[in-house]
Amino acid sequence: MWNKILNWLKRFWGLVLAFVALVAFLANLATVIAFAKDYFATPTPLLTPFPTATMVPTVSSTPTLGPFQFLSFPKQVRIGDDVEVILQARKDDVCTLEYYTPEETKSTAEGLGAVIANSKAQCVWKWHISGHTASGKAKLIIAIEDIEETHEFEILPGE
Repeated sequence: MWNKILNWLKRFWGLVLAFVALVAFLANLATVIAFAKDYFATPTPLLTPFPTATMVPTVSSTPTLGPFQFLSFPKQVRIGDDVEVILQARKDDVCTLEYYTPEETKSTAEGLGAVIANSKAQCVWKWHISGHTASGKAKLIIAIEDIEETHEFEILPGE
């Protein structure tokens, strides 16, 4: 009888040990599967910008009037006021600004013409609207290298 009990205990503990071994194997298998998912996962491609021949404007809170990105552009200016136009470019770009009065005459005011983009990659022009200028629509022709745009702004009577 003791032999039967001993055989039964051996089988019972054998089954318990086999069950424990199976649980340990499954736990390790879950760890291996999680590692394999991470290790063999398809890598997320890194988006690397490629240099292009076209200018890519930076994001600004000011509205863009066209492909050029203006950081400062007047909508209206009073006769006798100073005007400032700031254009985002690339460092060392050559930018040109021509200002035509409402009478359609090209201005020769100081501060107009060709400038080289500064270390912040900005082309900056500042000039004064003469007291002899008529009110109406003024025209700006702005160029960066070979790309040219025309924009208008309103000149209002002085106060």
